[in-house]
Amino acid sequence: MVKRPANYLKIIAVLRSGLRLPEYDRISREENLTAGRIRAAFADANPGWSEEAIGIELSPRGWLEEIRLCYSRRFRPAPCPASRRGAKDTVPAKIWRGL
Repeated sequence: MVKRPANYLKIIAVLRSGLRLPEYDRISREENLTAGRIRAAFADANPGWSEEAIGIELSPRGWLEEIRLCYSRRFRPAPCPASRRGAKDTVPAKIWRGL
């Protein structure tokens, strides 16, 4: 656990720099896109991450709003609790590509 905000922000910067985003523009064009596919794409792009450690938050209309990453207290990927996992894998999803 981190006690100082400055240290927390440093850790977050290090964690973020180690992540790779999948080609969500390409994935957004797939037919029958689901929350599970979005989760799997992130796990595939980031060795060491399992789908159980990735939460997907969708809007009521099915648009991707947030990708949540669950970490242990030692800042390692850890399975998300049910309350943080978000949409089930089979839920239809859409990714906004902009205007």
